[in-house]
This record gives sequence, C-alpha cells and structure tokens, in this order.
Amino acid sequence: MFSDAQNLATEYVNKHSQNTLDLSEQSQLLQTAFEQILAKALQIDPTLQATVMGEMTKLTKSIETLEQKLLRAEKRKYETATSQIQTIKDKLFPNQSLQERYDNFIPYYLRHGKTFIATLLQHLNPLDTRFLVLIED
Repeated sequence: MFSDAQNLATEYVNKHSQNTLDLSEQSQLLQTAFEQILAKALQIDPTLQATVMGEMTKLTKSIETLEQKLLRAEKRKYETATSQIQTIKDKLFPNQSLQERYDNFIPYYLRHGKTFIATLLQHLNPLDTRFLVLIED
C-alpha cells in the first residue's frame, strides 16, 4: 500500500498476466553467447575486447528496453485495474502525502457531529505507531 502507484500497477500486471514479461533467461543466453564470442575474439586479436564488450552492453540495454515495452503493452491490457489502483492511491495519499496531513477534520466533524471526536478517542492511541483506517458507514 505504501509503494508508489506505478510499482503497485507493475506488481498487479506481473501477478495477473498470462504472459511472461521477464526476459532475464534470454538475457542470460545472450550473455553466454557473448562470453564465447569474447573468447574467440581474444584468441584472434586482444584489442577486440572493447568492441565485443560494447556490443554486449548495447544488446543488454536493448533487452531491458524491450522488457519495459512488454510491460507497458501488458499494462494497457489491464488499464481498468491500474487506473483503479491509481485512484485508490490518490484518495488515500493525496499529493503523495498521508491523508490526515492533507484533509481537514472539519468536514467529518460536520457530517458526524460530536460522535466523530468520541470515535477518534475510542480508536486512536497516540503512542501506537501502526496505521489505523476508520471507515465511514
């Protein structure tokens, strides 16, 4: 709940997606192939090491980019759920802050009267560091 909305949406998509969005296995295969290419290149000419390493870095970054694109495409499929996550996050953490730091108690007091203060006193313990969620009826 305290992660940012993008991380929560990514977790949701990864959990519910029918597709594998992780390309680490393919990246590892390329890494192995480049290690073999590097060994051959070093046998032929040791000065080719920088070139091979540069190409390996480019391909690694390309795979990371493809992985991000796969995730974005999958997020579009789950757009309703991810927008609901964003809405809930905005409601509970307005301006990326805790709700009690943003909302004033007066609208709740006007809606519930003196029972609002009594309810707060009943449920809140100022020495308790855990979060408490009070739900309106």
